Amino acid sequence: MVLMSWDWAKQIHPTVVDGKTLVFIGGTWHWTEWQTKPYHTDPATGEKRPLTAEEVEKYFYYTLFAAGEPGKKPVTLSQPFVWYVAANAGKDNPKYEELKDVYHKIAFLLVLKANDPDLVAIHSIISSHLPITKTATNLLYDETFIEKLKTLNLDLDPKVNEAIKPIVEKT
Repeated sequence: MVLMSWDWAKQIHPTVVDGKTLVFIGGTWHWTEWQTKPYHTDPATGEKRPLTAEEVEKYFYYTLFAAGEPGKKPVTLSQPFVWYVAANAGKDNPKYEELKDVYHKIAFLLVLKANDPDLVAIHSIISSHLPITKTATNLLYDETFIEKLKTLNLDLDPKVNEAIKPIVEKT
């Protein structure tokens, strides 16, 4: 398939945001991406720039996928991910047999941390995805949490804060 060999940042997104496609199957996460990455060629200046929120709202329409069966409801798939850790992760370590249980515990802790409600809520907000847990959903309605995110006053690595700052400012 040609689409899979195209460069998303150089070909697919610019083609979509510049109105050169009739239909694009994307997701709510593009709302933020198109406002933070310079995919759009400004017709007045010829320069690349992100879209404004008003432009995204004006040019794009979001809808659910049609139901798979007559009479059923339309559907969405906002968070299609799964955590996968190979049962033999670490097998190349000469001490693998001795450390196998440690590898399994570390894998468990990584998956547990990846599902941390704060991280899931932050991801949901800055990517426009639906949260995957009720606890994370509740944080979306917590004014203290939202204010901490707006001011980047959360317990995150400074490099993470710096990386998400422009996205937080747009959302």
